[in-house]
Amino acid sequence: MSKQSTSPVPLGEIAALGHIPVWLDLDAGHSAPRTYDSLFQEQQGRTQSLLYAAGDYGSAATGFLKLDESRTDFRVDVATDVPTVQAGREEASEELIRSRFSTLYLQDMRDETIAALAERFARPQEAGLKPFEELAVFGMNHPGDARETGYGHGLLHLDEHLRPRLDLRYTRILSPDDSAGPERLLRVVARSVADEIEIGAMLDHFQYLANRYRDMGRDT
Repeated sequence: MSKQSTSPVPLGEIAALGHIPVWLDLDAGHSAPRTYDSLFQEQQGRTQSLLYAAGDYGSAATGFLKLDESRTDFRVDVATDVPTVQAGREEASEELIRSRFSTLYLQDMRDETIAALAERFARPQEAGLKPFEELAVFGMNHPGDARETGYGHGLLHLDEHLRPRLDLRYTRILSPDDSAGPERLLRVVARSVADEIEIGAMLDHFQYLANRYRDMGRDT
């Protein structure tokens, strides 16, 4: 792994989310987006375009950030390779079906913290909890046809350390930049294991990012 010439410097912070630093903040049409492997130590070889990154990431002696050490994390990325786009399309369709059958909506739980949400859907330890076990699936109240608005849902599950983690995901398949180009997969991801984070603050920033980047192109 090559050493970064300079360590990343935060561009700002998000006070409502525990003052997490913002490390990358590029417009949708930026001509030179970053890549995962140019910012994060654990993501070497991952070359999807990265437009936005905010989180309480750790820092490595190599000058890279450490994605896996974050408690709260927001990212926006774009992929163009065919396998990733196709996998994203299939995953989004499955998530849409699951969230549409859910009667739970995070908007109705805005004033709760992640700790309170986890307690609401907690399962007894004797149930034999496993890493990444799902506790609840949430709809995102997206109006209209998902093919026009994108696919979004929320998931409360256990992380690899059996900590309750709230994930918010938004996916949209975008048309090529030009007639000869590939389709693009836009993903907005938010996740947090921080007990004190309020659902409303997390949801607001996630929806801000989804609205900001969703019109990068026309759906296919």
